[in-house]
Amino acid sequence: MNKQSIAANLRQIADLLEISGENHYKVTAYRNAAAALLQSSFRLEDIISRSVSVPGIGPDSLNLIRWCMEGGLKSAMAHLKISVPATAHQLLWVPGIGPKTAMVLIHNHHVDSLAALQAALSSNRLLHKPGFSAAKIHRMKRDVAVLLERMHSYPIAQVWPAALELQRSLEALSGVDQVGVTGDARRLVPMCKRLEMVVSVHDRTPFKRGARQTTQRLKMTVTNGILARQITL
Repeated sequence: MNKQSIAANLRQIADLLEISGENHYKVTAYRNAAAALLQSSFRLEDIISRSVSVPGIGPDSLNLIRWCMEGGLKSAMAHLKISVPATAHQLLWVPGIGPKTAMVLIHNHHVDSLAALQAALSSNRLLHKPGFSAAKIHRMKRDVAVLLERMHSYPIAQVWPAALELQRSLEALSGVDQVGVTGDARRLVPMCKRLEMVVSVHDRTPFKRGARQTTQRLKMTVTNGILARQITL
């Protein structure tokens, strides 16, 4: 795991603790630790080993970082005895839903994610329930649809550099004549659902082997979560 993924886990855990009614100071401490981790120039290994001290990352936050490193989000949630589902933090993304409303949705209506909330809204299951007027539900349907779309899309500012890196790597493979960016990235669509490339080759055999290795490497190290579409050979 890297700093970005651990900071994301810290923020998610802070949201889950806030929904659970945890102490405000602990929630704030974990959020501050996430920000401090991203801003620090020290190596993650040095921070965890306490070779260096980072303002904003106290002993409790450091333990949480270790748990995330050793066992991921589930391990950290188990250590903190968080009982709400990991996806419940998504509810706080919706305007008008705070920690208390999120807890009501989870326990009273079995809604613990954006997808579950969209289903409940679409079926009018929440209509006229306390705190859910027709006007509020209408706004939430719109907001949830936008949020779900963003969950499966990536800003062109992230996609375009990844596309250029993938293009250079594919062009260096044996058997390749020409590589081009196509699809949403080529059209500079603000939010892209996938990264697509078109490749012309004169020798398919070495290209197949090299392309698989290249796209897998880029998925892990370059694209920050953007999965390059597998090339059809």
